Amino acid sequence: MQEWVPKYGKVITFWFGPIPTVNICDHQLAVDAMVKKGSNFADKISLYIARVIRNGRGVIFSNGPEWLEQRRFALHTLRNFGLGRNLIEERIMYEFNICCDELDRRLNAGEKSIEPHTSFDLLVGNIINRMLFTERFGKNEAESFFALKKEMDDVMEHFTHLDLLIEESIVEWPLIKQRVNQVMEPIKAVLAFVGNQVDQRKRAISDGSHVLHGEGDDFVDAFLIQMAKEKTSGKPHSFETCDSRGAGGFGVLVNTNLAMNIDSFEQRTTRIGRLRLMRRGSMPALTVFVVYAPTSDYDNEEVEAFHYTWS
Repeated sequence: MQEWVPKYGKVITFWFGPIPTVNICDHQLAVDAMVKKGSNFADKISLYIARVIRNGRGVIFSNGPEWLEQRRFALHTLRNFGLGRNLIEERIMYEFNICCDELDRRLNAGEKSIEPHTSFDLLVGNIINRMLFTERFGKNEAESFFALKKEMDDVMEHFTHLDLLIEESIVEWPLIKQRVNQVMEPIKAVLAFVGNQVDQRKRAISDGSHVLHGEGDDFVDAFLIQMAKEKTSGKPHSFETCDSRGAGGFGVLVNTNLAMNIDSFEQRTTRIGRLRLMRRGSMPALTVFVVYAPTSDYDNEEVEAFHYTWS
């Protein structure tokens, strides 16, 4: 798309059938438009697939005052949890240390070949899940995490721009209905997982095993506290539900923000496990360099073991 910028300019519109999509091809222009003047772009086209998935709720799919309210709450809550500050660094490094300890253990046990992507997938999943539910996927829960990740991968793999053209008036057509079911099946699995987590939290609050205090320990707590505040006030609000539909957007929101805001990891150390964050605000990606294999045979040799990037 960047190749078209000299000819068509920094803002390019594509038409997918009757649906126009505006693409901003310049970083500074995107920041000025979507961050500094984000409220000007609150209204979005109402797509059938989006209505089925989220019922028009959440930061991504809502419009107007509801979108503004949800966005303000989400940004405030994520900042309280340390996004963009040292607190999020501590949470990330906690998970990194656990990940590196596990890699150390496997290497010391004599494993000669390790595929790091599974460890790093679990690492990122734990960072996100702890922010949402204050829980992490341990060894016993790793299988359920990768099953969930497969469902999310299936969503990304099978979803196409043509699915955005599906309208409610044709959804019962045989081929269209089959396609909608294919797209929705993995999404339902993800929403069911998140909804189950929310239901567990509600039960824990009801039986007294979990106590809400302050602004909450995680995103779900903060959402429930906000619901209670606005119900008490008696004013119209957009925090009417926290079921699987209401909670389903949490993961999307946090995952997007992590991808955009986690700083680059580029501090080289002498052993796996001694990683340290270096702040680089100009690089909106996460790069992990793990160097120096932790075995006596390589104590004096620099070996780049892994180079893994999220962007």
